[in-house]
Amino acid sequence: MKKKIIAFAAIMAIAVSMSGCGKDKEKKSNITDLDNVTATMSADGAAASGEPESKTEEQVKEELDNFAKDADKNADMDKIDGNKLKGEGGDKADLDGYQVEIKDAVKATDADGSGVIVVEYSFKNNTASTTKFDSVLKSTAAQNGKQLPVAVTYEAEGYDILTIAQDVESGDKITVQKAFKLTSDTDAVEITVRRTDTAGTAESVVKTFSLQ
Repeated sequence: MKKKIIAFAAIMAIAVSMSGCGKDKEKKSNITDLDNVTATMSADGAAASGEPESKTEEQVKEELDNFAKDADKNADMDKIDGNKLKGEGGDKADLDGYQVEIKDAVKATDADGSGVIVVEYSFKNNTASTTKFDSVLKSTAAQNGKQLPVAVTYEAEGYDILTIAQDVESGDKITVQKAFKLTSDTDAVEITVRRTDTAGTAESVVKTFSLQ
């Protein structure tokens, strides 16, 4: 699990840095603070002796790509221990070359006994470039208008957080999963997906799941 958290942190750094880039740059990753990312990753590996291993941006990206390779094969909502939720909306839509659908959700419990909602998306890359779900699309969850945090430490059979960082080649379609921490066990959860470079609610896909 420690390696997943480290990889997720590095993936988020790449995703944030890429969010402002145009389509021509979607295959590149601009890590603005590469030293911190590589030092964190090295702490769990060969650099445990105390001297951080120096890695290039390309080496970091290659490690992350391999780490998330075929992650969608681990995604199976039927294996997740929890209650399947009913939802409204979330119809399939094309967000400027990226076909996405908010499909299912499960209410589950993390290791600390806190409630989480696991959301499943269908993602197809209709552009000419290889990309990752979280590099081009922003998925959020909210209860009563307040955004929920991502459940980074949550793990369960049938769930793989690395699907958001899996490379998706042109024309390919994968299943993506993301978990969020619930702040209420009864209030409905609104899931929204939009392009990372789109402001407001324009060109978004929304689905509301009832917890009751």
